[in-house]
Amino acid sequence: MKRLGEVATTKVRIYIDFRGREANTGSVGFSDVVFNVTWLDDEIFDVSAMEYSACVKCLMNTFEMSWRYSQKW
Repeated sequence: MKRLGEVATTKVRIYIDFRGREANTGSVGFSDVVFNVTWLDDEIFDVSAMEYSACVKCLMNTFEMSWRYSQKW
């Protein structure tokens, strides 16, 4: 993973109830796709992906500007 893109860590533990088990959840983002992963210890329960037509960081700026604009109304 380190060779494929930037590596980041979180300072908070995010978890969900996955079929009655408390599992970790997080994401790995690249320039045009984000993978959402649910796991516990060494077992991966679920992986989903979202593909973007533009750079994810570029889209974040668009979402941020939209949010700020909507707050004015």
